[in-house]
Amino acid sequence: MLDLGAVGKGYALEVASEILLDFEIKSGIIHGGTSTISAIGTPPEDDAWHIALIKPESDPAFPYYVEEKSTQTEYQSQDLLTVVPLVDQSLSVSAIWGKSFQSNNRTLGHVIDGRTGQPAQGHWIAGLVCGNTTDSDALSTAMLVDGFEAIDAIQSIHPQARWLLVNQGQSESDYDVHLKGLTLKSDELPHSKA
Repeated sequence: MLDLGAVGKGYALEVASEILLDFEIKSGIIHGGTSTISAIGTPPEDDAWHIALIKPESDPAFPYYVEEKSTQTEYQSQDLLTVVPLVDQSLSVSAIWGKSFQSNNRTLGHVIDGRTGQPAQGHWIAGLVCGNTTDSDALSTAMLVDGFEAIDAIQSIHPQARWLLVNQGQSESDYDVHLKGLTLKSDELPHSKA
């Protein structure tokens, strides 16, 4: 079975956004499942759409919309990895869970590295913000597979892109966060900024 989730959903959201813009919709957010969001304008009485990404151990069902001024949600603030502000931009997140399976006490994701035929490994979450939903969807998946090599290529195409990459840390349950243009909600997490 071929799953076009890595690009099909982003393209569908991009077309839907274009239709809304054709009807002069000035404010809206389109959410494609748990991985891709397209933001049009800003919400009423706020400067951006604020999308929360949850820490890996908290819950794999993300991203979701929160009001920046009041982060009272079903999640506690300590569960938040970051909150991503969006204005006329798209956010896509690829992760190894959601559609995953267990093998030898490891969680293996549904994203397959085409070079090896095996599930992508080493990176847990890849998130990308850019102005094009098709690109954010496809390129976040590329980041999950190729990590920093993909990020280097993405930066040449989308120099203003903001991104987040979560890798497995020193132990099986630890992780490291690498990011550009985003802010962690907790400085206690191991991270580096590009």
